[in-house]
Amino acid sequence: ELFELMASKLIPEDGTEEAESAIVELRSGTGGAEAALFVEDILNMYIAWSSRHGMSYDLQTSHRGPDGKGFRDVRLEIDGNSAWNLLRNEAG
Repeated sequence: ELFELMASKLIPEDGTEEAESAIVELRSGTGGAEAALFVEDILNMYIAWSSRHGMSYDLQTSHRGPDGKGFRDVRLEIDGNSAWNLLRNEAG
């Protein structure tokens, strides 16, 4: 009974989320400069994706990679209609 009550409060009735914004965090793994460059490529992909979908973005935090190339980690907020719903399954 408690589980059902919690589920009813946490899961929308129609199964969709209508949140306007989503936070995307990117972190480089092992690999030094090449991993940092990969994070930069992924960041540029999310920025282009948000622009194509008419959404705005805000680079909240970022730390440059080795020798100032790429990014060690990035926190990006994407704001727009149903951004969370479109991005909620992003993981990797």
